[in-house]
Amino acid sequence: AVRNKSAFCLKTHEGLLDKLDFVIQQWRKNIGPGTHVILVSTSECLKFLGIRDATCVVHYGFPSSPKQFGSRLFCMAKNFRNLSEQDQTDGCSLVTRSVLLISEENARHVVGILRYLERTDAPLPPVLLTFAEGVHVAREDLKTNRPFCSYLKSFGMCRDRSVCPDRHRFNPQLDQSAFPACGVIEVLPLYIKTASVYYGRLVRQNHKEFESMASEMFSYYADKKPGAKELLEGALYAVQEEGIFHRFVMAS
Repeated sequence: AVRNKSAFCLKTHEGLLDKLDFVIQQWRKNIGPGTHVILVSTSECLKFLGIRDATCVVHYGFPSSPKQFGSRLFCMAKNFRNLSEQDQTDGCSLVTRSVLLISEENARHVVGILRYLERTDAPLPPVLLTFAEGVHVAREDLKTNRPFCSYLKSFGMCRDRSVCPDRHRFNPQLDQSAFPACGVIEVLPLYIKTASVYYGRLVRQNHKEFESMASEMFSYYADKKPGAKELLEGALYAVQEEGIFHRFVMAS
């Protein structure tokens, strides 16, 4: 502001409520070309001023909520450009500008600010993206005991990593599969639930784990053979085929 040729400064806060009409009058007054009107105000007074034609907002204090952040930006609403309308004659940047000071004390809000800015299609500062990635890494370090994200496991990607409470890093100790790590297993898919979860019939295998499971099933059902009184969707049952027992899940 001090580098400009001419600057006209106004201020208002809770102790100067009787001066609001004067501030509004001076703001709307046509002072002349080359003069920049600078208003220093608190967030509480800002909503009473009804300003919509500001060209720049400097956030001296970090906004306490997304609603407050949005109300500050709304002071520039009349100068917002419709990004869907391509202006071929004007190649310069947007008239409006928002300056937000972020420090380590506001690190937990960085992801929310980034999500807010992504909705505006505004160019994102590389420093902010790097900062947000560091916050993501720090959050993942705190999720070592959380279950692995079901969306990442089923579809290869998470819906929104910034708000998902589950873990997104593979942990060999926690995510060790009960199936053999190598070998050939032939399965006839009967019901596919997701990309990584399906039900099927084990046709051919050469692993001791499955042999012991089949042996335990045979000894259990050959001895007891409990009959199912009713079939429930999602329940586990067994069916006998000559001397072999198969387990299946009832699906609709």
